[in-house]
Amino acid sequence: MGARPSEYAAVAPHNSYIHVDEFAGPEELAAYLRRLDEDDTLFNSYFKWKIAQVPNRNEPDTPGEINYKYILEHLQNNGYDDWIGLEYKPAGNTKNGLKWIKDYGYNL
Repeated sequence: MGARPSEYAAVAPHNSYIHVDEFAGPEELAAYLRRLDEDDTLFNSYFKWKIAQVPNRNEPDTPGEINYKYILEHLQNNGYDDWIGLEYKPAGNTKNGLKWIKDYGYNL
């Protein structure tokens, strides 16, 4: 379905997607998704990549499709304590583009 796994791997971070072609069939995919739901370490491994708001790739607190405040709180509340990279273009200047970090309760 869609692009081949090798095409995704060429442009997307490791563990940033689940490709159906990597499973023998729907039952195997469903089993993996159930395991992913039950295994916090495995689930959290899908978040070791860089974040930016969608669709304009601005700060995580700018209007967009993803509620990063909720996601980051969820990860923290469930034991995720690894790095999360930031890969966004500030909507304004860099100094103002970092204010969201403090607003979300984090420090640089």
